[in-house]
Amino acid sequence: MGLELEIEGLNLPTQGSLEKIRGKTSGSRWEAKTDGSLRGEALEYVLNQPCNIDEVQPLVSGLYDKFTTSDTRLQLTNRCSTHVHVNMTGKKVNEITSAIALWTAFEEPLTLWAGEERVNNHFCLTAKDSNFGTVGAWRSFLRTGTVRFGDNLKYTSLNILPLNRFGSIEYRVMNASEDPERIVDWTKFIFTLTRYRDWE
Repeated sequence: MGLELEIEGLNLPTQGSLEKIRGKTSGSRWEAKTDGSLRGEALEYVLNQPCNIDEVQPLVSGLYDKFTTSDTRLQLTNRCSTHVHVNMTGKKVNEITSAIALWTAFEEPLTLWAGEERVNNHFCLTAKDSNFGTVGAWRSFLRTGTVRFGDNLKYTSLNILPLNRFGSIEYRVMNASEDPERIVDWTKFIFTLTRYRDWE
């Protein structure tokens, strides 16, 4: 799993204060980066490498504990969001296809659940709002075997562009939250959604 938390607020902890928050097995840790889509005092907290699903809870809780000790005041706007990457390396084409189809089928109610500010948000466009760009690009790949994912797919709620570079797909619809458990629950849900074959 990979996580990117885009945050606006006051007294945001910077890189040096995050070093002790690490995944036990993976060694994954938070990096604090600037992000051009955010305004004011703002940082994007990104895991420097993938973590295991069982490390999500302590990593996210550790970051939010640091918010508390730093007297951070979150000011979460419609620009702030939570992006979840799921590693698809080694997955078969039909497994990735199924993950895309499942997301597309449930995308609209999940977007509503994520929050009103995520509906029609140009940083996480639904399939319908993006003229089914992700679905069309994947269908073209299935027909031709040629990967042609245009940069216009970056701001879709399910971003498949990272498949080329990182071997992951990115779910962008979740808003930012003051509640770390909401982020953890969402991440676990997304992980389970992509592992649909294990449901049986």
